Amino acid sequence: MLRAPQWTCVFWLCCLLGTPSYAAEVIIYGDDDYPPIMYKDQQGQAQGVMTDAVRHFEEFSGKKVQQEPTSWRRAYEYATRGKGGIIGLSKTKERLAIFDYSDVIFEDNIYLAVRRGKTFDFKTLNDLKGKLIGVHLGASYGDSFDSAIKEGLFIADTSTTDVIRLRKLLRGRLDAAVVTHGQIGLDAILKTDAELLANKNEFVVLATPLVRDPLYLGFAKSMKMTTFLNEFNQSLKANKTPLMVKK
Repeated sequence: MLRAPQWTCVFWLCCLLGTPSYAAEVIIYGDDDYPPIMYKDQQGQAQGVMTDAVRHFEEFSGKKVQQEPTSWRRAYEYATRGKGGIIGLSKTKERLAIFDYSDVIFEDNIYLAVRRGKTFDFKTLNDLKGKLIGVHLGASYGDSFDSAIKEGLFIADTSTTDVIRLRKLLRGRLDAAVVTHGQIGLDAILKTDAELLANKNEFVVLATPLVRDPLYLGFAKSMKMTTFLNEFNQSLKANKTPLMVKK
């Protein structure tokens, strides 16, 4: 039989092992190149609507969160492996089996940008039949969009950054390219690249959104972060200042 002091040590060790993972500083990964929703500034700091939501949570809870802007592909990989959370995450059937989700942080509208003089009537996904559409590597634009790609309705051309995607569009290598938050999002991308900015009048945003895209914070189910997510949800409800894209 163990003496009382040893039992005490075992008790506290069990308590520590049973402590939820958010007792330590939580890491949240996000896209470093998806302006104006989430991106990395010139100092390497996370910015955008998603970052504002995390900062409000810190003020609300008194907890410190480590934000890590990186490529979306890497952020998603790290999140699925349980290395941290991922913010700006859309919901799909596949992802619902992997992640626990927060409430909606921000509802974004995804639009299509085209070359001036190359516009076309767009109302539904069927209007994209046979076209080459530039999309963000690793991103999902909803189950309907993903299914249309798998069924071969149109072809998705992936790029790691918005700048690469719009350069392809400028050179006539795409029929259209996705941009977040319409004209505001397009302008934010153009400002980051001298060539694109010099040709800003060559781009047109189609009027109808490609998809309305609610964005969330997610953690791999293996991390057991539902308590943290519940507190994050409380901070969203307590925020009296609506989250907005800054022009």
